[in-house]
Amino acid sequence: MKTKSIITIILVFLFQFANSQTISFSKDELKRINPLIQKGVKIKNDEHEGVSWIKSKNVDIVRSDTFNSSTATMSIYFGITKINGKVKIMPLRIVNTLNINNWIFFNKISILYGTLKQKRNGTREKFTIYDDDTVRNVNGGGVTEKSDVVVSDEVMLFLKAITSNPKPIHIRYSGKEKYYEKFYGVFLKKFSKKFLPVLDSYLALVKEFEKDK
Repeated sequence: MKTKSIITIILVFLFQFANSQTISFSKDELKRINPLIQKGVKIKNDEHEGVSWIKSKNVDIVRSDTFNSSTATMSIYFGITKINGKVKIMPLRIVNTLNINNWIFFNKISILYGTLKQKRNGTREKFTIYDDDTVRNVNGGGVTEKSDVVVSDEVMLFLKAITSNPKPIHIRYSGKEKYYEKFYGVFLKKFSKKFLPVLDSYLALVKEFEKDK
């Protein structure tokens, strides 16, 4: 009896674990999905919503240290779900979080992408993110403003550029009256390391499941 009870417990655990990992995808669907998920992504399964979230690690645009308490991060993510019995790849999204001492009330993020030589020549590329629904909170270390929006065609070009050919960026978070800006020109390969697995997974999955439309 004791052996049977142990086997039953193990089988129940494995069944629950399998369900938590697969959400509601069939074995055939998982055979199409799993090979396209690149190593290096973070996966979070939400059984309540029936979504598997595929996320990147944060790239630190501004890091806090002894002399600076401000932080700014950027990340990307997308979801995989099922609608009307078919696998649906949800739109790629980009998250920008700014934590500083003062409110900016930013609704626009502009990014200048290019080398110092391109800056001198005035040939840097510019990409813009718009968000009228930035979430704002007050915390012990200052104020946090967070933008979470669908990646536009323009921003997709930026993501492809920064992951395939990393160059310095000059980023500005703009509100109606104030802005905060930062030049980021070091550890640029972090964009490739952290974003490329998610970007490649997203593009491959979209291509794969477009066949089912």
